[in-house]
This record gives sequence, C-alpha cells and structure tokens, in this order.
Amino acid sequence: MEQTYYLGIDIGTYSSKGVLVDTYGEIIAQHSIAHELSVPHEGFAEHDAMQVWWGEFQAICRELISLSGIDAEQIKAVGHSAMSPCLVCADEQGKPLHAAILYGIDTRASEQQQQMYQLLGQDNIYQLSGGLLSSQSVVPKMLWVKQHMPKVWNQTHYLFSASGFITYQLTNHYCLDCYDAIAYSGIYNCHSNSWDLDSCQRLGINKPLPQLHWATEIVGKVTEDAARATGLKVGTPVLTGCADAGAEALSAGVMANGDTMLMYGSSTFFITRTPYRISSPIFWSNCFLEPDTYVVTGGTATCGSLLTWYLNQFGSQAKLDSKLHHTNPHAELMKKFEHSAPGANGLICLPYFSGERTPILDSDAKGMLFGLTLGHTDADIYRSVVEGIAMSITHNIRALGLECEVKRLLAVGGGVNNHHLLQSVSDFAQVEQSVSDRSVGASYGNCMMAAVCCGQFECLDDAVSHWVKFEQNFKANPPIVELERNYEIYLHLYQANRELMHGLSS
Repeated sequence: MEQTYYLGIDIGTYSSKGVLVDTYGEIIAQHSIAHELSVPHEGFAEHDAMQVWWGEFQAICRELISLSGIDAEQIKAVGHSAMSPCLVCADEQGKPLHAAILYGIDTRASEQQQQMYQLLGQDNIYQLSGGLLSSQSVVPKMLWVKQHMPKVWNQTHYLFSASGFITYQLTNHYCLDCYDAIAYSGIYNCHSNSWDLDSCQRLGINKPLPQLHWATEIVGKVTEDAARATGLKVGTPVLTGCADAGAEALSAGVMANGDTMLMYGSSTFFITRTPYRISSPIFWSNCFLEPDTYVVTGGTATCGSLLTWYLNQFGSQAKLDSKLHHTNPHAELMKKFEHSAPGANGLICLPYFSGERTPILDSDAKGMLFGLTLGHTDADIYRSVVEGIAMSITHNIRALGLECEVKRLLAVGGGVNNHHLLQSVSDFAQVEQSVSDRSVGASYGNCMMAAVCCGQFECLDDAVSHWVKFEQNFKANPPIVELERNYEIYLHLYQANRELMHGLSS
C-alpha cells in the first residue's frame, strides 16, 4: 500500500512555516520563509495578503513537495492556519483592496470600540458574544475601514480572516472556523454559533459574512488555478483553516480539561481547555476546534516583538557577533541575561509597548522602564525586558486561575528557544512548564487536524495522545525575594499611571 502524507502550513507574523508528515506523525520535510511586519503608522500592523500570505503559501507547498520527493497525489489533505484575528477586505474576485490589518498588535480601532459600546451596549455585547472588545477584536476594525477608507468599503465583497483568505485562494470557498469567530464580538452569537444579523444592521455592516465551519471539516478541494500555483494535485481536500493558536495548542499537547497552552510568539497567547463554556469579563471563552469542546483564551500584546524591538534599537553588537559566530542574534542577546542578577537590579519593564490585551484589555496602555539609575547596565535593561514579559504572563496565569482550573502549562512557539524567558515565567508564576519534542508548532497541529478529517483518528485528543511527546521541563526555583518585590511594583505601575497613559494617547 502506497504511503500517504498530510501537509500543514501556518502563516505567522514574522514567518510562514510548513511541514509534511506521514501517517505516523513523523516529519518528512519542513520549510519556512521569513517576512517583515509593516508598521506604517503608530498603532498599525499590516501585511500584504497576496504577497506574504498567499505568495509564501504557494512557495512552501512547492518546496515541501520538492524536498520530500513525493508525488503530490500522495498528499491526503491540506491543513492550514494563520495569525488571528486579522482582516482584509476583498472585491468580488477575492482580490485584496488594502493592506491586511493584523490582530491585537494593531490598535488603530480603539475609537470604534467605544462606538460599538454606544450602539450596542457593553452588556449586550458580552451577553451575545461571551467577551468584551479589545484591540484583538475584528468588528471595530471593519468599522475603521468603513469610516477611514470608504472607497475600499464600497468595493468590499469579502471580509477575510488570514486563514479564510488562504482557504478561498485554494478552494473558492468563503468561510471561517467556529473557534476564530469569538474575535467577532458584537456580531457573533456564541450560544447559537451564528451571525447576529440585527447587530450587523445596527452597525452598518452590510457585507456577506463567511460561513462558519469546524476546523476539522473539509470545506473544499484544490482548484485548477490553485494547483498550478502550489504544485498540489487538483481535488486535494482542504480543511477550513483556523487560528494559529488553536493549531499550536494541538502541537503543544493540549487534550484534557485544565491543559493550558502558552504560545510564545511575537505576542503571547494561551488556551485552556474547559469542560464547558465559562463566563469571563476578562478572557475570551468559546468553543474549540471540534463540537462539544470548549476553551478560555487570552494573551499579551508583546513578547517576541518586544525582544525584536530591543535587538533593533540596542543590539548592534549582538548582530555583529551573530555574523561572526554564525549564530542567531537573539542567541547572542541571551548571553546578556546572565550578567544581571534576578530582578535586574531593581529595574522593572512594563511591556505594554503595543497596548495590552488580557487581563487589562487596554489598547492605550504604554510601556515603561521604571527604576533606571546611572548604575544600570545594558544587561540589566535586557533582563528587565525579559522579566517584564514574564510578569505579564504571570499576571494572566494568576487571573486565569480565578476563572478556571489550570492543571498543566504547555509551552510552544519560537520563544521556547529562549530558555531564560521560560525559566523566568516559571520562577515568577511558580509553575512548571513542559515543551513537546517537536517545535514546528501550528503547522504540525494542522497535520493532526488533517489526520482526523481523513479518519485516521476519531478525534483530536486521540491524535494528540499518539503524536505528541515531551522532552523539556522548566521547574520553578524557590521564590526569589527580588522577583516577588518587582512583581508587586509591576502590578501597581499600570494602575498608578493609567490616566497619564491615556492622556498621551488622546
């Protein structure tokens, strides 16, 4: 019997990654492509959807087929995911009409959030969609396009998410996965898993909305045009597509209630499995990737993006050393961490450089370096940035523990390569973290979903139990006085300066 394979691709903030696996979950080939994030104005974060999303999807498909040496006919199904939630408006041919607006790191629509509260009512939005608005929300960004780019809005026929855009290019099917829909607070009814047309009318969103499907559904097949572009076989089954965090949770090992994935990317995102839909004013509660599965989610606005900011502003020597030693510049930066004591000698970083998502839900929050003296070194500053990220994650973990049970913390994403960051999180939060033996992330989770769609496994939990093993554990060190002190100050810094931060934004 001829061997068959599953293909999974994930489109991320700074790179796109793909993997080809066999029916045993073994990786046959993998490939990635780096790209840039466009920040044309303060608070904006954009991609070219056609060039970055679809262009790199095509290139990765072709490269995986070439590297593996297999025939495209042997690929049983294609699963894919992307950073979420994003928005790109497209015309009737599916052609993008503007630069794609990214997820919570794009904070341009704070004014439209307030407009929605006035039009629909904060309590009504919460009751309908199970969550409040934040910079993560898609609908305020729709209103921003309508108000600031009326010509684009008038030509708009499709309102694509990033994964939805890929699905359309592959199959001509216009859809969104149910898990992603929670980001459409205000027009998504989380109780009936449907669009609320009355809210759409009141907001003036008079465009066709995507069909909602489970992430583990096959929604279409590769068209002739897509086959020519990607090298895939015409008729290859294609899954709905989903948010990168959902697929990443599978690769991290999430399969039981209380399992919590912590995704270290350009931002952080976490997903906790729950036995039922919980009600939370802080976090986002929703169905998961299959019927009768539920999660509560949240995330910070910065993580890797803040470390990249530090590298670009202060890491010229690290960049030079990386060229000399043929290493990653972030690996060179990590050496600084060891030249500063825990607590960064009293220096505290408030990492709200792109506002903040959970648990404060404030797109106007600002970053800070508090406690600077002439005695501080660049190593202290770097350590304070790492520890600031760790404190923001700890803030979420402790707030999450008040909403639901957190049994296991499973780390995944590019940030797991920064052992200092993971150890800092464990030390601040006093929790143990486990890392799976395969660090390819969401693209691997997409292959799991493809395997379920094709009937190899009964459900996703079954796929995870067969394919995911763990290789690293980060245990918490005994409580450190300097870290506990800094965390208490960290919590007070935002509250004491909130009004001043908002004054700067206004």
